[in-house]
Amino acid sequence: MTATSASGTMAVRYGTMRTVVSGLTVILANGDIIKTGTRSKKTAAGYNLTNLFIGSEGTLGIISEIQLRLNPIPESIMSAICQFENLESAVLTAQQVIQYGIPIARIEMLNKDQMDISIKYSSLENLEIKPTLFFEFHGSENNNKESIEIVESISNENNGSKFRWAKNTEERNKLWQARHDVYYSVKAEKNNIKVYTTDICVPISNLVEAIQFAETEIQNYGLRAPMVERFSESGATVIIWDKDLKLMESLSLPKNTHTMQVDITTYEDVENSTNEVLKKFNSIDILVNNAGIAGPSFKTWEYPLQDWKNVIDIDLSGTFYCSKAIVPHMIKANYGRIVNISSIAGKEGNPNAMPYSAAKAGVIALTKSLGKELSDKNIAVNCVTPAAAKTKIFDQISQEHIDYMLSKIPRGRFLKVDELASMVSWLVSEENSYTTSAVFDLSGGRATY
Repeated sequence: MTATSASGTMAVRYGTMRTVVSGLTVILANGDIIKTGTRSKKTAAGYNLTNLFIGSEGTLGIISEIQLRLNPIPESIMSAICQFENLESAVLTAQQVIQYGIPIARIEMLNKDQMDISIKYSSLENLEIKPTLFFEFHGSENNNKESIEIVESISNENNGSKFRWAKNTEERNKLWQARHDVYYSVKAEKNNIKVYTTDICVPISNLVEAIQFAETEIQNYGLRAPMVERFSESGATVIIWDKDLKLMESLSLPKNTHTMQVDITTYEDVENSTNEVLKKFNSIDILVNNAGIAGPSFKTWEYPLQDWKNVIDIDLSGTFYCSKAIVPHMIKANYGRIVNISSIAGKEGNPNAMPYSAAKAGVIALTKSLGKELSDKNIAVNCVTPAAAKTKIFDQISQEHIDYMLSKIPRGRFLKVDELASMVSWLVSEENSYTTSAVFDLSGGRATY
C-alpha cells in the first residue's frame, strides 16, 4: 500500500499513505539499506525521501519497514446511508459536504447499477436500486451531532432520502463490507468476467461533471451482448447482423463471434448476407430476430409518416425478410430454431407508441403463422414478449413514456437483458423439440393473457 500510495475509504478524514507514513526502511537496488524520516513533524533537512518512495511502485527500492502516525479510536462512530433519485444529486451532495469542510470520516458513492449488484451479493435489505451515498462520522457525540445535522441538511436540499442509520457495530460493518466487496460482487455477476479498476483525480469543483461523463461513456461504450455470450458459452458460432458498424465494434464479444453490416429493411441485402453466411459456415441452425427501434412518442393521428415506416420496416418487415431468406435452408436441413423478440406492447398496445405496438403485434402473428407452417418439421418457431429492458432503445423514448412503462410492471423494475438471454437460450436449444408457435411472457407480471 505504501509503494502505491494507496488509501482506503477513510482517506477523507485521515488521509492517504503519504499522510500517515512518517518514516521508512528501504532496501535499494545495490543492497544498501536506508532509513528515511523522523518522528519530528517539522524538518528542513534536505530532500523528503519518505515521500519520494511513497508511490514509487517499487522502482526505487523495496520498503521493508514502515513508521506510521496513529490516530486514537474515536469516542463515537456513526454510519448511515442516503439514497437519491439520480446520480447528479448524489455526487453534488458529496461535493458540497467536502467543500464545506465537514469533518466526515468516510463518504462513498455507489451508482444505481452497482447498488443493484451489491444488494444481491451482500444481501442488503430495505434498500432501493438508486444512487447511494455511504456516510460515516467519527468524533465526540456532540461533534458528530453537529456534523450530521449539516450533512442531512445538504442531502435534503438535493432531494436525498431520510438517513438510514446502522443500529449497531455488526450492521455498520455489513454496510461497509458491501462497499469493500464491490469488485468481488461485479466479478460474481458472470463466469470468467474481467473487471478493471482505475482512479482519476479531478478538482472537487469538477466532480459532478467528471462522474456524469464517466457514466455516459459507460452507457455508450461499455456495451455487452448477453445473448451472444450465452450462445457462445454453449459452443455456438454467432454472427451478428446490424446496420450500425460502429455499434458492433463497440461490443465486447467472444472470440467465436462474427459481425456483418446488414440492412434488414432491404430484402436483397438480407438474401445476399444469408448466402454469404452459408458459403462460409455451411448452415444456419438458429435465427433470433432481435433488431428493433422504438420510434418517437406521438399520438396516432399526429404520428409522422416516415417514422411510422421506419419502425414497421425494421421491427416487422425485417423479421419477415430474415425468416423468408433463412427458413428454406432450415427446411432443407430439417432443423432450425427461430425466436422472434416481440414486446408486451404487442399484446396490450402502449399509448404514444402505436407503430411499435402494431409492429410487435405483427411479430406475434407472424410467429404463430410460421410455426404452424413448419410444425411437421424439426423447426421450432416461438417468440417472447418482454417488458421494457434498459438498452440503447431507451435513448429513443421520452422519459414520460419510460415512467409509464415502469408503472405497469408489478415487479417494479425493468427486465434485465441477461434474463431475456436465459429464456431465449432454452428456446433455441435442441431440448425445445415440442413447443412451437408459442408466446413466452417476460413482463414482470404485467401480461394479462
